[in-house]
Amino acid sequence: MPLPTEYCRKGAPDAPRPADTAMSKCILVINPGSTSTKIAVFRGAEKVFDETLRHSREELAPFHWVMEQVDFRRAVIERALAAHDFDTAQLDGICARGGQLPPCESGTYLVEQRMVDYMYTIKHAAHASNLGCVLALELAQPLHIPAFICDPVSVDEMTEEARITGLPEIRRTMLGHALNCRAMARRCAEEVLHKPLEDCRLIVLHLGGGASARLPDAEHRVRPLRRQRVPQDRAAADKLGRHFQFT
Repeated sequence: MPLPTEYCRKGAPDAPRPADTAMSKCILVINPGSTSTKIAVFRGAEKVFDETLRHSREELAPFHWVMEQVDFRRAVIERALAAHDFDTAQLDGICARGGQLPPCESGTYLVEQRMVDYMYTIKHAAHASNLGCVLALELAQPLHIPAFICDPVSVDEMTEEARITGLPEIRRTMLGHALNCRAMARRCAEEVLHKPLEDCRLIVLHLGGGASARLPDAEHRVRPLRRQRVPQDRAAADKLGRHFQFT
């Protein structure tokens, strides 16, 4: 299910790049969660620093909608960068966790204003990941550098048989922790099993404030592992089809 192009476009193609060029890029990474914002600065594959910025219940209490937190979280990030004496002029790009976009393929997407505008249309059950592209673009624009998101929570690469629910009126869709699940699958293949990811058969679990369970196949498509209660009325069924989540 390709992401509608009116919201964003895929980032640079996965073409080979000179190693010295790729490894010299300085990137700020932002991962907004429900009660924290994780940031890190990488120069190539080397981590310069990282920090988890915790947000107390009292700090978040004034906000009744997650998108109201943009200014608050941006200020927290800017203070953290200043505390590390980091000059943002060094940055070549900013990459954030992707939010509740329409169903899309995994990968890296360039953030544009239309993507940011779309995040503000999500009122029901809006997730903190929706802040990612907004924060990335707001921080990147004054620096005249690109902003990206990776593996948004709406990545939906389920196999056709995994969409079967038992009721023809209901087709299962996907919403979950694609970013961490994909990262941990790659890390396990490389560091533990020492073989290509496509040769691995893994069940990947994300256990945090929310939880996801995924079973990637050889083509990196996903079979979600979840028991699901079937709603009794059609309105609830339609809502479930649009907002399937892991619990």
